[in-house]
Amino acid sequence: MHCNLISSIELLSDDKSVRFDIDNALDHLWLLSQFKHLEITDKKILYQDTPSYRARKGTVYKSHWLKRKCSNTSELLDYLRPKWYRFQYFEVMFNNNWKVKIESNIFLTVNTNSIEERNHVIEKFMIVAGLPVLDVSVLKINYTYLLSYTSPPDDHGWGINPDEFWDPERRANWIKEITKEQDNETPEIEGEPF
Repeated sequence: MHCNLISSIELLSDDKSVRFDIDNALDHLWLLSQFKHLEITDKKILYQDTPSYRARKGTVYKSHWLKRKCSNTSELLDYLRPKWYRFQYFEVMFNNNWKVKIESNIFLTVNTNSIEERNHVIEKFMIVAGLPVLDVSVLKINYTYLLSYTSPPDDHGWGINPDEFWDPERRANWIKEITKEQDNETPEIEGEPF
C-alpha cells in the first residue's frame, strides 16, 4: 500500500533540478498548481484519447500534440480536467526558464535556475505532501532517497544514478562500472548447463 504522495527524491547533477518519485504522476497533475503564478511559454504534451465504454473492442485513437494555448497552469489544468486523455509525453516550460517534465508516469522533474529556487520547490512539495521539511544539504547529488513521515531520508545503499545532464563519457563509465559490479556478483555454476 502506498501512503506517500512523494515516495522519493533525487537532486540532479546540474544543482538546479530535482526529481520526485510520484506513483501515477499524471493523476496528480494538480501539483502543477504550485506553478500557477508562472506564465507558460511553451509546452510539449502528447496525448491520446481514451476509448469510451461504448467504443468497439480494439479501438485505438491516434496521438496528438496539444495545441491549445494556455497562459498558466491554472488554465491548462482547467482545460485538461474533464478530458479522458492518456498522456505519452508531458513537458511544460515557463517564462522564468523553469521546466516541469513528467516521465514514465512516475517521475516529476523540476528544472529551476538556482540552488535556492530548487530548494524552495522542494520545501513546497514536502509541505503539500505532508512530509517533514528536508535538510537538503545532507542529500548527495544523483542519489535516490526514500522519504518517510517519521525517519530521515534514506538512500538504502543503491548508489549513484545517471541523469540527463551527464555527458556521454561519464554515462559510459557508469555503465561499465555497474556491469563490472553485476558480473562480480553473479555466481558461477559448475558443471553443465540445464
